[in-house]
Amino acid sequence: MKKIRKKDLARLASIAREDREDLFERKSRWSSLYRNNVLCVTLAQGAALHYINGTNGVKDFDVWTFYHRQPGLRFPFDRRNASRDFMDTRFGFSPESPSHYSGTRIDLLCRDMECSVDESYIDAIHRYLRLGRTTSARYLAKKAMVVLEPEKDMGKVIWPLVEMS
Repeated sequence: MKKIRKKDLARLASIAREDREDLFERKSRWSSLYRNNVLCVTLAQGAALHYINGTNGVKDFDVWTFYHRQPGLRFPFDRRNASRDFMDTRFGFSPESPSHYSGTRIDLLCRDMECSVDESYIDAIHRYLRLGRTTSARYLAKKAMVVLEPEKDMGKVIWPLVEMS
């Protein structure tokens, strides 16, 4: 039930960035298409609700990286779900974490989405969640999203549109 601080958000953003770099080092074929096409990175689900209301509790951290969809290409990592260790016991231990984790589990997920040149990343996320065309979108729309990147918006609640109590 500890408060998620901006310092914690910055750590989550850094871990997501390191994971992306690792992914594109290993999958260099996709690097030129996606490495520099990050739309935004968000904290989602229950941990995002906890950031907003302080009462939800944190089972794990769900961190989503959204990319600009590349015309004519299928996003290669749709089913990717990596996990990392937050390495801080302030939020306890995730029930399904590997035994060697010393802190809360971070699930790192990614998707691409259409976003026109004149559309903000926030509008693109809202459209994605409202349309609910995928299981992920429908699932994500049930809780909350908080910005990790772009850094200038870190901590901004972008979903739900009205703050939950």
